[in-house]
Amino acid sequence: MPSRRASAPNVQASLPIPQGWFDKTMTVYAAPLAPGDVMAANIVVSRDALAADEDFPSYCQRQADTFGGSLPGCSILSRVQGQFGTRLAERIELEWSATTGRLHQLVVFIAAGEGVVVSFAASAAAKSFESYRPQFEDSLSLLSITPNSG
Repeated sequence: MPSRRASAPNVQASLPIPQGWFDKTMTVYAAPLAPGDVMAANIVVSRDALAADEDFPSYCQRQADTFGGSLPGCSILSRVQGQFGTRLAERIELEWSATTGRLHQLVVFIAAGEGVVVSFAASAAAKSFESYRPQFEDSLSLLSITPNSG
């Protein structure tokens, strides 16, 4: 069996979007598993589309309702509407009981234009989230949203 590398090489993969499908691209980064943790801290950046009858605030409300209604033991710790650069954004911090233990997440929804929402979600075990917060905040500050050229 091949050995696992400590870090994967920087390889890009792409796939044309099938006609009539929606681009819900996700980028996932995971930290090395810290001693004593049962889950790796991670960052997920994804795209989503507003529903036909939905605006950005309604989208954020629907997501918050989904968190509260489907995540076991979910507690929304904070919810702040604001800006990400010049774009509307909403920042939600929550904790919930995952199968591996209590999970803390920072989720930022960003109105990216043309009915697209970009989501930044940073997650870690609740007991270690604060040790990752500087990396999560740095990564969020480096997030770039640009229109496709084509």
